[in-house]
Amino acid sequence: MDEAEHCHNLVLIHNGRIVAQGSPRELKAGMEGSVLEIRCDDYQKALEILRGQALPAEPFSPEHPFLALRGEVALYGSAIHLVVPNAESYRPVVERLLEKEGVKIHSIETILPSLEDVFITKIREAESSA
Repeated sequence: MDEAEHCHNLVLIHNGRIVAQGSPRELKAGMEGSVLEIRCDDYQKALEILRGQALPAEPFSPEHPFLALRGEVALYGSAIHLVVPNAESYRPVVERLLEKEGVKIHSIETILPSLEDVFITKIREAESSA
């Protein structure tokens, strides 16, 4: 999707349906949540942990339901992108979870979403409303 960054208008289609439309800037600005980029020593193990885990919808608040992460975790090169409702609140939760499972973390940073992040999030939203 690198080429798509240079387009004036994009249409994201999944299963024959339009899931989002707009300029790259509009699509990124309209994405709900934040993206944590995780670099670690064992990204495969970290992916398995994060895909199999549910994080609280509101960290540190037991009365809220859990947020399933299966559709919002992806590998980009040697980094993992994790879409969460609030990066500041979720970063320590993710860090503790991975460290508890023996994954050595090199860095966890909040980054701007890529178009791939937007597309994955829009697919998840479309599938959950179908």
